Amino acid sequence: MSTPTKKGQVTVPKDVRDALGLRPGVRVAFELREGEAVLRKQVDPQDIDRWRGHLKPHVREGTDGLLARLRGGPDP
Repeated sequence: MSTPTKKGQVTVPKDVRDALGLRPGVRVAFELREGEAVLRKQVDPQDIDRWRGHLKPHVREGTDGLLARLRGGPDP
């Protein structure tokens, strides 16, 4: 539990910071849902860009090829 300061600042409890991976400088977003405030860690687009292209070999075969391979049959 935290108490807001005069500026509206609150301390996020350590267990919540650890669970969300919140470190100094990480941005967070607040959303109101049914009378509650939800705190969400913002994802850095550069983190996503680092992984771009790693799944291309599997995606190139198309849905039919992937399903056939998963079922153990020949590629169409």
